Amino acid sequence: SPFIDSLAEKGILFEKTVSSCSHTAPSHASIFTSLHPVQHKVLRNGQILHNSIFTMAEMFKKGGYDTIAFSSVGFLKGMSKGFRLFNGETRTADKTIDRSIGWLKRNNNKEFFMWIHLFDPHTPYEAPEKYVNTMNNKFQERKEYLFDYWKETQKLPVVPDRKKYGEKHIIKRLNNYDAEILFTDDEIK
Repeated sequence: SPFIDSLAEKGILFEKTVSSCSHTAPSHASIFTSLHPVQHKVLRNGQILHNSIFTMAEMFKKGGYDTIAFSSVGFLKGMSKGFRLFNGETRTADKTIDRSIGWLKRNNNKEFFMWIHLFDPHTPYEAPEKYVNTMNNKFQERKEYLFDYWKETQKLPVVPDRKKYGEKHIIKRLNNYDAEILFTDDEIK
């Protein structure tokens, strides 16, 4: 993620952060409300934030800002509370970014709060071929280091089974995941 890394070098980087939940919708509900999932009651993807809960988007709207959201997954529509425009169709990062930029070009300089959510670094890892080609064999050179890291350093209880899945399959999945990150990084840039 070279572009995101460059932003981190120039801005404020929080090195110790904890998500309130491992699922997308509950985590975003916590970001938008400053509440724990037990409090806002969004406990899984696809759930809707209750109408009684005040959100960051509503705060901006109340302050006179236009509120717009572009999300790459439809199941986040439950987070639309407070957004005048919530565009949440399942699509790739390039399409979400294009829609966001299109809105920015049409904006008449009114103050706004825009949320952009990209979902590409999730399964099924299907980045454009040029990104996959860039990442090909990246882990092949360091495969022993990678497997040792998982097993010894991280002491992971479930390390991908080399015999069951095959090293090539595991390495291909890791490369494809990295390709999704690189693709998303390019789109953010």
